[in-house]
Amino acid sequence: MSKEKWNIGDVYSDTVAAAPKADRMDTLESLAYVTKTGSYSRVLSPEELAEKKFRLSELALQLQAIEEKKKEVMAEFKAELAEPNEEYSLTLTQIKYKQEEKSGKLFEIDDQENGKMYVFDADAVCIEVRALRPNERQGKIRMLKNASNE
Repeated sequence: MSKEKWNIGDVYSDTVAAAPKADRMDTLESLAYVTKTGSYSRVLSPEELAEKKFRLSELALQLQAIEEKKKEVMAEFKAELAEPNEEYSLTLTQIKYKQEEKSGKLFEIDDQENGKMYVFDADAVCIEVRALRPNERQGKIRMLKNASNE
């Protein structure tokens, strides 16, 4: 049973590893059974790992700063969208129900003979018709009407 010469992370030899890249490539090609191109995983050295951790902390700070800017910009956009969204919703409701909500002076004009109350807006447009309430009815007119019919 033969023992492995190298473990993962070991160099072929210190002299080959220390040689210039071109010489190192020539040596490895002459020793290789097969050469191929592909992707692979490599174990990081403690120094490389420390460098990656430092870079990770820099990236975390950078991402946090960008997220804060994003929140500010999103708040600005939200504020900018508020008014058009409100108007959009109101207009959609007006189209859906085919009417709009207004405020202003209203004029209630009664028709005692027909028992109706007509409500007009400031433009003299009738906006509501309803039956007279009991407290709005004038009994004397009814009595005069009945008396004149006799």
